[in-house]
This record gives sequence, C-alpha cells and structure tokens, in this order.
Amino acid sequence: MLPIAAMGTLLAAWLVAVAACLGIGLLGFRLAGVREVDVDRGFQAFWIGFALVLWLLQIWHLLLPVSPVAGAVLLCLGCTGLWLGARLRFEQRLRSSWSFVIAAVLLALWFSNLSLRGLQHYDTGLYLLGSVHWASEHRAVPGLGNLHGRFAFNNAHLLYAALFRVGPWAERVPNLVNGSLLCVFLMQSAWCGRRLLAESRAGHAFGLLMALPALVLANLYLVSLSTDLPATLLAMLVAWRTFRLLVGESAGREREELIGITLLAAAAVSVKLSSAVFVGVCWLTALIAVRADGRRAALATGLLVLAMAPWIARGVVLSGYPLYPSALVSAPVAWRVPERQAVNEAESVRAWARVPGVPKELTLNGWYWLERWTERHVKLSLRPSFPLPFLLGATGLIAVVAAGSRGRSSRAKRGLLLLVPSAIGFGSWFVLGPDPRFAMFVFWSVAATGLATAVGVWDRAGARVVAAAAGALILVVVPKTIVPPGPEGGFHPSPRSETKLVETESGLRLYVPAKGDQCWDAPLPCTPFPHRNLRLRRPDSLTSGFLRDS
Repeated sequence: MLPIAAMGTLLAAWLVAVAACLGIGLLGFRLAGVREVDVDRGFQAFWIGFALVLWLLQIWHLLLPVSPVAGAVLLCLGCTGLWLGARLRFEQRLRSSWSFVIAAVLLALWFSNLSLRGLQHYDTGLYLLGSVHWASEHRAVPGLGNLHGRFAFNNAHLLYAALFRVGPWAERVPNLVNGSLLCVFLMQSAWCGRRLLAESRAGHAFGLLMALPALVLANLYLVSLSTDLPATLLAMLVAWRTFRLLVGESAGREREELIGITLLAAAAVSVKLSSAVFVGVCWLTALIAVRADGRRAALATGLLVLAMAPWIARGVVLSGYPLYPSALVSAPVAWRVPERQAVNEAESVRAWARVPGVPKELTLNGWYWLERWTERHVKLSLRPSFPLPFLLGATGLIAVVAAGSRGRSSRAKRGLLLLVPSAIGFGSWFVLGPDPRFAMFVFWSVAATGLATAVGVWDRAGARVVAAAAGALILVVVPKTIVPPGPEGGFHPSPRSETKLVETESGLRLYVPAKGDQCWDAPLPCTPFPHRNLRLRRPDSLTSGFLRDS
C-alpha cells in the first residue's frame, strides 16, 4: 500500500516550487523581449527561474532570514510571471504533448514515493541541515564559520532548501529539495530523447545522455541536502547549452543562450565552488562560439559579475573569505576565520577525497595515496566514477574518426571543443579533490560530447545506436524500489542528535553532539567543534556573529 498522504505532501510542495521557478523564468523572458515559447524554452524558463531564485535569495539573506515571507515574495513573483506568461505564444507541439504530460505525472509520483526514504547523506547531519536552520532563522551571520567551519561553505542551494522549512514541510526538508529538480531535469532529458529519434540532432543526443549522471546521483542523494546533485544538474545544463552553441543548433538564439549559460554557470558556482573551473571555461567557450565582439563580451562579463556578487558578499560575511575554504583572498573584517582553519578545511577535503579515513599527513605529501585511490575508482561502474563515461566518450570519438575516413563531415565536430573545459576541469578536480562525485558533470560531459558528435556525423544510424545505448544504461541505473509507508506519517524517520551544553571562556553556551560529530537539526548554536575562545560579537545576539579571540 502506498503512503498517499505523504506523497501528496511532497507533490504539493514540488508543484509550488516548480510553478514559482517557472513563473520567475517566464517573467525574465518577458523582460528580455521573448514573445514565443516552445518546449525547449519552457524547460529553459524553469532553470533560469531557479537560477534567479538562488540569486534573489542570496541578496535577501544578506539582510533578512529566509523565512516564509521570502517564500511568499518569490511566489508572488512566480504568479506574476505565470500570468504574464499566459500571454506568450506557445508552440502547438507544446500544447498537444499530452502523452508527455502523463509521463511527467507518473515520474513525479514515482519520485515522490522514492523521496519517503530516510536520509542518505552523512554531511546532511554534519552541517547541511544546520546551515538550513541558520538560514531560516537568521540573516547571514558574520563569522558563522568560526562556530563550525563547514557553515562557511557558501552553498546557495541551502537557502532554497530553507524555503521549505515551513508548515507541514518543516521537518522534511531533505525529503523535499531534490525531487522536483530531478523530475524537471529528467523530463527535459526524455524530451531530448524523443526529439533525437525524430530529428537525429547532436544536441538532442547530448540532452538524453545527461540523464545518466543525474540518475547515478539520485540513487545516492535523492533524500539529502547534498549539493553534489544540484551542482551536477546545473553544470550539465551549462555544458549542454554550450555544446548546442558550438554545433550551431541555437541559430537565431545566440544572445539568449549566452545569457542563459551565464546565469546557470553563476548558479552552479554558488551551489558548489568545485564546479567553478569547468563551468567557467564552458562560459568562455560559449563566448567564442557566439563570436562575441567587445561590446557583447563586456555585457556578458558584467552579467556574470552581477550574478556572482551576492555570493561573494555572503562568503565574506560568513567567513571573511570570498572563496572559502580557499584562503588566497581575504577581507579585512574582524570576524575573519583564522587562516589556519581555512587551510585545514581545504586540506581535509583534499585528503578525504584522495583516501577517506586516512590521516591527511599520509595523503597530502607524495603519491602514496594513488594506489589506494586507483583501486577504489579506476573500474567500470555506474556509481560515481570516470572510466565508464570516458570509455563511452572514446567510443564516440572512434565513431567520428571512422565517419571521417568515409568522407562524412558535419558541423557537429565543432562540439568536440567542449572537451577543452572537460580536460581542464578534470585536471583541477584531480589536484584539488579527486572524489568522483565532485565532478560527475566533467566525466559525463566527455561521454555526451563524444557520442553526440558521433550522432552529428552518422545522422539517423548514429541516433538509433546512441538512443538504444542510453536507454539500456538508464534502465540499469534507474532506481527500481518501491518505498513502503514509514512510521512517521508515511515518511521514514530521520536521525536525531543528543546534545550536551558546553560553555566557552566568554560564557557562550553551545550545544555539542554527545556522540559523533553530527548536529542534525539540534537547537542553535550547535557545533561538534566547540572552540574555547569563541564569543559573540554582541552578547545575547546570535545574529551579530562570532569571533575567535587570539
């Protein structure tokens, strides 16, 4: 028996969130002068709306908590966009795709059931849920990283998660956040697969293949606050849009595509800093693809700076570093996290990514870690790893070379330029933190680039082979379980943390986990690392921020 009430709660929240993002995206289209909407623009409107929601929330959080008031404002903007969007001209194909709408409903029902599971991600209890708690009750707190270094990891996606911390959804934020994003992303990918069989375009092949990293991560992080999943979705969209520009499938929409790539790239970085190198080089590649003159390049750069400014400002407020845990650049503020702590955070992430559970002194020096790392990750697998997508990409490249030997040529070969940001992204990932889940967008961009280019040169025959291969892989990796009703109103229980009180030298009372290092949703301020020299900037005011006395 399915837990209908619990699934209905999730679906209601998702419907509100999707409608708000779609409306804000359509509002952006109206302001940009777009007057016609097809299926591709409909999906693009949602993702542009999501990027704008993240941007608006970062500005809001500099001044106010992400409370229900913020949600109401965004919902009003979304409703305005939907009302104005009703006046846009919709392509007939969008109106008549009832079978696609039915498939979308079934997908949403399926993922609403899967989202009833218990939490799947350790870091959700370590600091992500606590960050959501802080965001929903306080504006950006100066020096919050002094309380817990991970609170200074400036993840805008957690502000979006804080919107769900209201009413019947308040205790189920990890169950709510990723499902709607995945449903929209997978339906967009399915639409590309449908068009691939009809039109045999390289861009459609890329769009179909990008479902694979999404499903791989959905198995691990559907019920969590992990930023790996939304960052991967956004980065794959940036790569796909850049590929379409390169192969000439955005003719007449180059300016629109460049704006979209800029906003989505900024959103990806604001969700997870580790995506910055890949999406940054994709953005530069897009500038080249549209043959941007000085004026257009300046406008695109200005838009990127504007889109990133709130994120940089929040970074300075939370830690004193705009790119924390990088300590290369800092601001002269009193609440700045000690440089040694920032360096330790970065080193800990790098060491854990190389070999988990081993002291960082053994993994940060020399290459002793490489053998263990190779044993864990250099194998064909549909879990987070790179050999399989690289093999698929190489297969596509072989097919492209074979087509060239037979005299076949296509503009789709220009899409191979996307391998440049993939190569640079892979190099930075390997040096800074070589855990495969941090760079799924890099690996699968290689696979999608190779196979999609092969479709471009082999036309219909290539499209059929790639569609069949993608379909088979999707059937293997797609979640296949049905979640039975849980004991908490249909949901399965989330862990709780027992805490004890620890008092610092200044008299500040902190909640500290009695066991382990996970606070979960404990009362504020909670930290597993109680520094004795920690104090508030103003007594009895958590919002005033935290300092560490020297």
